[in-house]
Amino acid sequence: DSKALPQTDLVTKTPQTTSIRYPFASSAAMREEYRSPWGKVRLGKILEDLDSLAGTIAFMHCDDDNPTTMPHLIVTASVDEIHQYAPLHLDTDLILAGVVTWVGKSSLSIRMEATQEEAGGCLSATPSLSADFTFVARSPATHAAALVNPLHPITPEERALFKAGDLKALSRKKARTAAAAGSADTPQKHDFVTKLLGESRQLLDLPSLGDSRAILMSQTRQENTFLCQPQQRNMAGRVFGGFIMRRAFELAFASSYVFAGSRPIFLGVDEITFQRPVNVGDLLRLKACVLHASAMDAQTANCIQKSKHVTEDMVGLLHVEVNAYVTQPENATSVLSNTFNFRFGVERAHADQKLKKVLPETEVEARRIWDVVHMGI
Repeated sequence: DSKALPQTDLVTKTPQTTSIRYPFASSAAMREEYRSPWGKVRLGKILEDLDSLAGTIAFMHCDDDNPTTMPHLIVTASVDEIHQYAPLHLDTDLILAGVVTWVGKSSLSIRMEATQEEAGGCLSATPSLSADFTFVARSPATHAAALVNPLHPITPEERALFKAGDLKALSRKKARTAAAAGSADTPQKHDFVTKLLGESRQLLDLPSLGDSRAILMSQTRQENTFLCQPQQRNMAGRVFGGFIMRRAFELAFASSYVFAGSRPIFLGVDEITFQRPVNVGDLLRLKACVLHASAMDAQTANCIQKSKHVTEDMVGLLHVEVNAYVTQPENATSVLSNTFNFRFGVERAHADQKLKKVLPETEVEARRIWDVVHMGI
């Protein structure tokens, strides 16, 4: 209704879990829609669906329950702490569930989980995949930040999640302040960057004499470009964040597959911040590269163990970065919209399989490698 007024009243709400069931066990059509080439669940589609359901939960929480007012516009701001703990299968039903865990002034966080049903119809005690989504509310009239309904956590677990949300919001604020102020490299970071650039110089200047076990980061790049269609838009008229996330995941998976020579196993993804909206009609360019490849040493094994998704044949860990650029040929512009950092495990394909060391060509690339090696990405 064009005469409806924006929401003004705030309604305190309690955490309410919302879930949907994927009837894989009984629906052949559903199994076919979500089947990967290897007979498992397509993770990219699940990530897309998680964003869609999380957005619905955020919308319901922000609603003032007044049919005469205009609802807020809800936009995905970030996604973080995506972890896969176990493979997703098509022979039993899958449950996607989410709940509001934290609310700020104009933003809110949703904890999303994908849990597989076990034999006998009981849900697994632990989720197979989890993720935290953060949304911001915007006024439909002015597109300025809008106040969201407060959250009243009741149980000890709900209060603990809310407190963790407060700490995470404070940490993000400090990180933004530090990034804006800038900081000099530590001696350790300087030495790391200098050493890597020295190793890569041999490959650049004397490629025939360079280390055959190393590869330049530029040689790991994969790209794709596509036009954003109206069917991919959300209520705000922008392209769904979940759609972009699915396409980025699929490119990262392909990049890992080409690099490692064996099918990668998704372990998780670092925080995804949606820096710029993507509109219908935009050309979206996705550019992926392998930032770092770790052989299976003690440090790598510890990182993989944290992901709780390990096989005995795993030989290493890959960090793959995907940058999404909004390209507008009419204006001759290309602007960074999102950066994704995915983690994949690599299973052994043959007895002598080893992962090549990825080397940078510039100081910027070397610093990005430092970040994934020393910040636990």
